[in-house]
Amino acid sequence: MGCPALIGARLGTQGLPHVDLPAILGRFHESHPQVVIRLRGATGGSTAQLVEVVGGGLDLALVGTIERPAGIRLFPLGSVRCCLVCSGHNPLAGATSVTLADLAHETFVDFPVGWGIRTLVDRAFALAGVVRDVPFEAADQASALALVRNNLGVAFLPREGSETPETAVVDVTGVDLDLSVALATPADRSPSPVTAALVHAILAAAGDATAT
Repeated sequence: MGCPALIGARLGTQGLPHVDLPAILGRFHESHPQVVIRLRGATGGSTAQLVEVVGGGLDLALVGTIERPAGIRLFPLGSVRCCLVCSGHNPLAGATSVTLADLAHETFVDFPVGWGIRTLVDRAFALAGVVRDVPFEAADQASALALVRNNLGVAFLPREGSETPETAVVDVTGVDLDLSVALATPADRSPSPVTAALVHAILAAAGDATAT
């Protein structure tokens, strides 16, 4: 990787488990200091980043997705199980489990439209025929939890990082709320040597993964 022609890679990301991206990029930079990596946050969520990968705006992206769009090659990295998180003062805090129908009259905190968890949850409610109210949006798990802690709404979040003394995590039955986490690359373009090396580094750190 000493060739100066290997100029860089454009990586899109959002906060997802299974990958310690700062550590991976730090090791990659140490091994290949001549490579320029441009890291872009998921302002439009996974949906927008997948569009950018297909269109050439990004070389690869870490996404949470429930399907494989046309023109995308996915390397699965694992999945995230989403649970209902509510304030300890919410009556649901004492429940052992709930269904989507039980939540019809709740106020929700969620991620913006286009984010992986938002897409997963919106689809689950639509399939169940349950309408929900989402007046609060947050761009990360910590912000969503802050709104939930203050009893402004309930949220679907990963269990990891959501269990606090001020919140309760409740299982949801009768619905699949597992979000697939994957590394996305274009299906119709061969990666540059830099991008291929970065893909290899991410997959090696995350464990064995096979493209779909």
